[in-house]
Amino acid sequence: MTGSSTGYLVVLVTLFGAILACGCMATGGDETVDGRLSGNGTVVFIDLEGGFYGIVTDDGERYLPLDLPADYEKDGLRVRFSADVVNDTATIQQWGTPV
Repeated sequence: MTGSSTGYLVVLVTLFGAILACGCMATGGDETVDGRLSGNGTVVFIDLEGGFYGIVTDDGERYLPLDLPADYEKDGLRVRFSADVVNDTATIQQWGTPV
């Protein structure tokens, strides 16, 4: 092989390795599919502003459910959830992303 073809081979192998590495990366659990957020987490009771329930994902992300059913208002409850992020709202809790 000549010097220039060896250089092309090195670039090609490096590029292939980078593409392969990016394809194998994990998404971290929270994913958006068709605009919906989903993941696994734990319901937690936060004793601020009169108290409220939130969801902390396995990755540490915090979500503030705006309409969590009473059956799920249990501190420590493991949940699998899917929700839409509510962008145009402000909350007094100032904790987590409203969903």
